Amino acid sequence: MMEGSQNIGAGEYEMDAHVKKEGAADVDVEQASSVSGTRTAAFRAIVGSYSFSPVKQASGPPHLSLGLAPRRSPRNAKAIKPNVHNTGETKVERSSSLSDDSSFSSAARKRKRSKDAKGASSSSPGIASKSPSSSKSPSKRVKRSYAPPEVYAHLHPLSDNVKEGLDVIFCGINPGEMSAQRGHHFARPNNHFWRCLYQSGLTPRQLSPNEDYTLPDKFNLGLTNLVARPSAEAAELSKAEMQESVPTFLEKVAHLRPRFICFIGLGIWEVVRGVLLKMLASESAGKASLIPTPAKTKVKSPKKSGAKAGPGLQPFKLVSSIGDDNTAEEGTEKDTLIFVVPSTSGRVTSYQLPDKVAFFSELRVLVGKELSELNTSGMMSVRLSVGS
Repeated sequence: MMEGSQNIGAGEYEMDAHVKKEGAADVDVEQASSVSGTRTAAFRAIVGSYSFSPVKQASGPPHLSLGLAPRRSPRNAKAIKPNVHNTGETKVERSSSLSDDSSFSSAARKRKRSKDAKGASSSSPGIASKSPSSSKSPSKRVKRSYAPPEVYAHLHPLSDNVKEGLDVIFCGINPGEMSAQRGHHFARPNNHFWRCLYQSGLTPRQLSPNEDYTLPDKFNLGLTNLVARPSAEAAELSKAEMQESVPTFLEKVAHLRPRFICFIGLGIWEVVRGVLLKMLASESAGKASLIPTPAKTKVKSPKKSGAKAGPGLQPFKLVSSIGDDNTAEEGTEKDTLIFVVPSTSGRVTSYQLPDKVAFFSELRVLVGKELSELNTSGMMSVRLSVGS
């Protein structure tokens, strides 16, 4: 009985302990729920202290109602005071001020550069300041003007490669600087003369400038110049100087009596053509002479003579005779026709190499014909009377 009562007492004790544990758990749940309820109530009280109302766009930007700082544009970034308490904001504001410095318009920069350039030029008038446009643009070749003979006195004139009765005598305006230095005609590498001779068929192969002396004997061609003195460019010759050289050139033609005279360049032909027209005017007045004189009467010539000259066969023929015209016998006179080709200089871009070769080829076709096969009746005859 004692053991049974003891067991019953132990069981009751265990049941009492279990009941106590469950009671404690219930107390914990109640406490947790009371704490949660307190926090919820506190949160509701805090939220209830704020009043939310819809913000109209007209009343101001929405960010003002949220207590945010207004956003500033880069132009007004300098007006923002840096926040020393926040290094991140300070960095942002500094970068915005830098972006403001780099946000100047290109027009403002140009105005500033122009003012600086004017100030530099006014401070140092002896020094020419370079403009931005001149530094970007490529350097252009300066056009030359008249140069007196003393400038190229160290250069020697070239010798003519001619003989009597040639098919063609090519006449340039004057020797170039490089040609005078090397002693050969058309010596500059970019000159198209020797290529035009070969590609047109006037020579069987392309000759070098060093072979210019072989033209008369091997190919029945000749070389001469209107003005003897050399220069770097033809622009360094005066028009009066070229006109004064025409009578000497025509006297040379009267002695050599070639079939064709080929002027290389339209400019040189314009000068010679003007002198020939004056000679025709003098002949009409009864004063035939190789020396051009001012014409008081105009020559009635075809319309072509009044127009600007172009390349090709010209409406002139030079009649050469030996001795006095009154005693000249039949067979002592010979006609020389005039042909003009564009300048063979590589600097002349108005006519490209194929165009120049085409005119040289036209000359070759004419050379292959007899003068009797050519119709020269409409050409103006300029008589060259030179004593032997």
